[in-house]
Formats: sequence, structure tokens, C-alpha cells
Amino acid sequence: MPAPLACVIAISLLGSVGLVSMPLGIDTALAVIAHEVPQEAGNFAILRDSGFSRSKAFLQLALRRPASSPSR
Repeated sequence: MPAPLACVIAISLLGSVGLVSMPLGIDTALAVIAHEVPQEAGNFAILRDSGFSRSKAFLQLALRRPASSPSR
């Protein structure tokens, strides 16, 4: 699935869950954050280990996936 389409679907689903039940929406958002933070930290560590400077690694991650679209 193309990343922009996956992003639209993910945001729509997250918003829908929040409309149905605010506590469930908060739990879902926290679950997404709990997944994405270690994912991005791992990507950053791989870039640093590959020889990227700290600033270039951050820039690479920011340009690769703008607006924190879903990973896969």
C-alpha cells in the first residue's frame, strides 16, 4: 500500500476510534506512540552505526517520512 494512502487510512481510523470512545482513542494513540518511538529510535541507531552524523541521521529520517506517516 502506498505510504500516503496508508497515512490517510491510519489517521481516519484513529479519529474514528476517538469519536466512538475518548478513552479508547487515547489508548489507541498511546499504543501507536509506544510502537513508533522504538521503531524510529532503531532506525536512528542504524543510521548512526552506518556512519551518519547525528544531524544527518535526523534529517534523513525527517525527509524519508514527513509528518510521521505509518511505517509499513
